[in-house]
Amino acid sequence: MSIFKETKMKKFILGAVLLTMVMVSGIFAASSSSCDDYRNNKCYYNGDISADYAYEFGKKSTSPFYDFSNLGVDCTNFASQAILAGMTGITEPSDLKPKRYTYLADQNYVNLAWYYKTSSNRGSAWTGADWMFKYAKSNKNSYKGLHFDFITKDSSSTSLDVILVKKGDIIFADWENDGTIDHTMIVSQKYNCTSYSCIKVAYHNSAGNSMQKNRSLSSINTQYNYNAIFHIYRPTFYSDYGL
Repeated sequence: MSIFKETKMKKFILGAVLLTMVMVSGIFAASSSSCDDYRNNKCYYNGDISADYAYEFGKKSTSPFYDFSNLGVDCTNFASQAILAGMTGITEPSDLKPKRYTYLADQNYVNLAWYYKTSSNRGSAWTGADWMFKYAKSNKNSYKGLHFDFITKDSSSTSLDVILVKKGDIIFADWENDGTIDHTMIVSQKYNCTSYSCIKVAYHNSAGNSMQKNRSLSSINTQYNYNAIFHIYRPTFYSDYGL
């Protein structure tokens, strides 16, 4: 074989390999086929769809997703499912679960990562309340993966700006006001008023407790004697590309 033909053959093989890599990576990436609203290489979040998933399809007994309440808590795993629904536009759990394989952009991150392959192969932010909170605060828009906007928070002396809260927002609860997030909830309903009772949330509890589908934030606040601190973040978009 002449040097010219050999070089041409190598270029052909290299091109075929690169094309195959692109095709394969496209299958396992957020795209117009795996996102409800895909624009400019970003998958945008729909809070209404996420809230619908949390309210209508959130019962652990019917979900094909692994139930981490057997290991102590399931709240953040449930919130992650709802977020995935808001990205894909899919609210049927059996149809939603396979889509998790197209949201693996930060699966190789050592510490903070939001992805789920199996119960033993998942990102810390998928199932850990404090980890998702840290992820929401730190994952800049220029990074890969899931992104959040900070909306509002309260403190021991101030209240949430309730007007800013929307359906599909994620509420991180710090029960003891010690700086560690203990629980994750999703806003399932939001009424046109300015008190904590206007915000309804859905969440999974620990093992042995029932799924909460539409509980008012005011009742939770009262339960914890007004000592709990709530941080509200809104998922905005998902990207496979970092700058």
